[in-house]
Amino acid sequence: MTPFKTLFAVLLLLTAGSDLFSQDAGKKEAEKKALTSLRFHGGTVLSAEFMPEGFLNPTVLNVSRFEPPSRITSDIAYATVIVKLDSGRSLSIYDYTLINRRKDEFKCIGVREGDGPYDAERWEIPDTKPDRLYSLLFKVQLPAFNDRNEYTLRYMLNKSKPEDLLIPFVKINRAFTLASKIPAEGIIGIDSEPPPPPPKPAEEVKKDNAQAPTKEEASPASDSMLKFVPDAKTDEAIYVLDLVKSNDVVKYEVDKHLTFNKPFDRISYYVELKTEAGELQYVYVSMDAFTSDLGKIGVPTVESKAKFQQLVNNMNVSSNVKGIVTGNGLKGNIEFWPNNYNEKNVSSVPNASDTVMDFGDEVVEPESGYGSMQIHNYDAKQTVFAYNNWREGNNADLGFGNSTGKATDWTFTKNSGTYKVKLIKILVHPK
Repeated sequence: MTPFKTLFAVLLLLTAGSDLFSQDAGKKEAEKKALTSLRFHGGTVLSAEFMPEGFLNPTVLNVSRFEPPSRITSDIAYATVIVKLDSGRSLSIYDYTLINRRKDEFKCIGVREGDGPYDAERWEIPDTKPDRLYSLLFKVQLPAFNDRNEYTLRYMLNKSKPEDLLIPFVKINRAFTLASKIPAEGIIGIDSEPPPPPPKPAEEVKKDNAQAPTKEEASPASDSMLKFVPDAKTDEAIYVLDLVKSNDVVKYEVDKHLTFNKPFDRISYYVELKTEAGELQYVYVSMDAFTSDLGKIGVPTVESKAKFQQLVNNMNVSSNVKGIVTGNGLKGNIEFWPNNYNEKNVSSVPNASDTVMDFGDEVVEPESGYGSMQIHNYDAKQTVFAYNNWREGNNADLGFGNSTGKATDWTFTKNSGTYKVKLIKILVHPK
């Protein structure tokens, strides 16, 4: 073989080897990108998401007032890691920590099973089940703008040989994906619910509403409401909220607060609830208008800027629920806010307690907290209607009358999922 032929053959071999190496590297990179779950020592990681601090952050119940403040004061974010554990494993907030590229460690602040709430008093789940999913909640610092969205999950109980797993996180600007919505193959590196489009300008909303169905067509409870409460025929629905459809997002079926421009003198709330086997129950409560801002009469989310803790005038109540005090000119008060709250009766609501969450509570930080939408008859020491912690969907609190739990205003009952019909209509009476 001539030297030229020998050199040509060597070049061919090198080129072929380079192509094979390149194909192999590309294949490995594609496989790495295709991973939707990651194996770790205790089971499988199925989801990893983080969100900047804001109104959608999860709530941890029963946090002690003596809990030291977080050392993270800027670029704050919350992160969840959802796992499927091997048989026989336990789970504790002390088991794991997240570590960023600068080697800062961020402790776990909550664990939960399934879609249940995070509760500071439940720091450990000793008996996990291999057919359930579990979430770990962390308060972290956002990655630098030029960093990858990655954190290392470290198993803390093996001090002699740390077990670290580098996890790619998905940055989101919505509520965390519920464990019940995660497929068996996992969603590591996948945004399961891309953010919705930005809201339309007010002019477009007005144009769309001008072409919307009539009031009767748009109000799924109009027939039953008028059957139960004939006097409501002069009311006009501003919001209709079907909690079965909206679940953990306040998404109105009807929203006319930008287009309704008549003066009004009363505000009404009509609520229907029905369990699988029960009868349809309703409450209709009306009162003199406590605000002229229609944007603040719906569910008091952070975005609505609604915050009311006050007595209301000329409250009328109609209901088919046993025990609810009905009649006209009743003495009522409302507790509407997106914040956390405690038992203290700081507003001196008549008959309210300082030791039980009822119809006179104290609003506390954070603003993006548990949330209360409650109407009470303080003279009868009775909650007429309560809807709390709406961001938890089927684990929200929902009920008529006084709850039989520790709190009479339904706080911490987590019972919304027991209802097959749960609809709220918010109406006004034009002058």
